[in-house]
Amino acid sequence: MSEKNEKEVDANSKEEIKDEAKNTFDDVKETIKNVKFQSDAKETTNFVSKIFQDPLGILKKTSEDKGNDYLKHAILLVCLWIIATLITGIYYVASNKFIAAGTRFLNVLKDLLEPIVGLIAMSLIVLVNQKGSKKNLTTTFTTITVATIPSILLSVVEILRLFSAQFDYVLTPLRYFAIAVTIAFMYFATKDLTGEEENSKFIRKFIGIEFAYFVCYFIFQFLGMYLPIL
Repeated sequence: MSEKNEKEVDANSKEEIKDEAKNTFDDVKETIKNVKFQSDAKETTNFVSKIFQDPLGILKKTSEDKGNDYLKHAILLVCLWIIATLITGIYYVASNKFIAAGTRFLNVLKDLLEPIVGLIAMSLIVLVNQKGSKKNLTTTFTTITVATIPSILLSVVEILRLFSAQFDYVLTPLRYFAIAVTIAFMYFATKDLTGEEENSKFIRKFIGIEFAYFVCYFIFQFLGMYLPIL
């Protein structure tokens, strides 16, 4: 492939990602408008319980969702994650009297952005690694969010640490367990999204996806942001 053709491919890929991002933003905005909190929260709770009963089946359905039927669950889960992270972040910032007001605001803002940035980064990495008939970014983001449910639930449980440091004895091993389950879910979620049938071939691709994500992780770490381990 000539240098000119490579540049054209890169330009088309960038334009495609921009279009996907815009479409996803519109999908999220439209879904948020139609969210009925009480009934949708109940449905999302039932959905969360189902993924632990049949994780592979739920991840498969989510990855094949063309009508954004699961997007509202993903949005509510992200909101739950942000609220739990903010509660913990605000508590630690407020309890430290030596932090300047401006720094406190930035710390809370980073706590707010970290889960969102992590999910978006992983979604974009998986999107560019898809082959054949690509799933759109909305479906990819939804599936990645669903795969992250163990870590999201952990962030809620970790609020207990604010009441007593004794909870660390339980929360520390639970944290490692939640991360392990999240990575296992992520393996099958990305496998469904990329369309790779053979495990022997996909394992190499999955390692590449995880490596790309951890490159993002270390880059943002230098900016003072700690992305979730996915």
